[in-house]
Amino acid sequence: MGVHNSTSTQLSNGRVRSTHITGTLTDAGIAFGSFVTSFISRSHSDERRFYQKQLHTHLTTIFSFLSGCIAGLLLFKSFGFYSMIGLGILLTVVALSAIAVTLQTARKRLY
Repeated sequence: MGVHNSTSTQLSNGRVRSTHITGTLTDAGIAFGSFVTSFISRSHSDERRFYQKQLHTHLTTIFSFLSGCIAGLLLFKSFGFYSMIGLGILLTVVALSAIAVTLQTARKRLY
């Protein structure tokens, strides 16, 4: 969970933290309120776009969490603990590819 939280925090420049789904729901509510308020206060379109992107990020996180819960339940009911092997391999591949991309990007910035 810490890796997920730090990744989402870094990708959003500190605007999104997702340690617990309740915190993400709270942040989504705040983003929704800010987005709606931007219409009432006639904010600039850049500010409104910022709130819209932030709300989209939170809703994507919530949808992904719920989808993962349902998929995990169905896989576990079908395959038991063996389903965790497939998920572990998938997560390892995702992590290794992210590390490779990060290292490649860092090397390009150095040279």
